[in-house]
Amino acid sequence: MPDTPAIDWVSKPCPKCGYIRTRLDTNPAWQCPRCRIAYAKYAAQAAQLRQSLAMHGREMTERAKSDHSLLLLVAVNAVALGVAYYLHMSLRGLMLVYWIQSVVIGVMNVIRILRLRRFATAGFTINDKPVTETPSSKRTVATFFALHYGLFHAVYLLYIVADSKGTFATPAGRTSAR
Repeated sequence: MPDTPAIDWVSKPCPKCGYIRTRLDTNPAWQCPRCRIAYAKYAAQAAQLRQSLAMHGREMTERAKSDHSLLLLVAVNAVALGVAYYLHMSLRGLMLVYWIQSVVIGVMNVIRILRLRRFATAGFTINDKPVTETPSSKRTVATFFALHYGLFHAVYLLYIVADSKGTFATPAGRTSAR
């Protein structure tokens, strides 16, 4: 590790994982025994990130002010609740509406990932491997997100359409065994 004087990390939490180093830990003093980060390197990256956020904070705030997606999401949810109340919709029906909304949000996030102009991956890993800042990596990240988000929503859908007896509801209200 670098020749700079090291901070004594004994009895202090790791800045990344929170592990508190003891005198019994046998790995090098510059390295966290649990997550294996180099304390100084991680601290330098964190400082660089803080500096970058400070420099670009105003720009990010302006962009966030012009992003009305949260307001739109709240409005759509209010409309969905109003329609559900007016139509005396069942909980299962309302959950299906929210499932569809969540799927649309997931699809939009995949599109957002693919359309990113600045695809920064500092400190970002998939399967413990660093992700490079290339168009191919951007597609890989979008696919990774879509697969995991999709699998979660497939299970979520099964939960919605299955009733408590382990059967699936059909559109006519009849049930069929799994």
